[in-house]
Amino acid sequence: KSIEYKEASVFLTKHHIQGKARGSKYLGLTHNNELVAVAVFLTNETETTLTRFAASAQVPGALSKLIKHSGFKTLTTFADLCVSDGSLYESTGWHATGFVQPDYKYLRGNVRSHKFNYRISRFKEDPSLDFIEGYTEIELARLNKLWRVWDCGKMKYSITL
Repeated sequence: KSIEYKEASVFLTKHHIQGKARGSKYLGLTHNNELVAVAVFLTNETETTLTRFAASAQVPGALSKLIKHSGFKTLTTFADLCVSDGSLYESTGWHATGFVQPDYKYLRGNVRSHKFNYRISRFKEDPSLDFIEGYTEIELARLNKLWRVWDCGKMKYSITL
């Protein structure tokens, strides 16, 4: 069934290692009126991406049921190689189509933030951050005790339904 962002968010925060995600469409699979799996899809100008999938327990066929119910003809997704080998996608008919090189996020305290949140302009404009003219992003991050945390890359997958 279609579900709202709030319901998907609560479920994904509890059951997905990367937490919640915004999307264009949120689908949930229920058993005895209890939500047991969630899929989040994000559509842009060129493609629709499955951005999150999680189940609260082993639910055979959950991913296949949700993507078939989505109504999309083609989908892409990414397996974060830090936490996945992509076997779930391969076992459900997805095909590897590319590799995304390792990338970093910033760790501030115990919160990870996308690197785009810490461009030089942010350091310059945000009064809660220290800024020194002429410093690079890396130097400014160190000055503000932001540490780069690298991932292992991602494998891109696609499927045609």
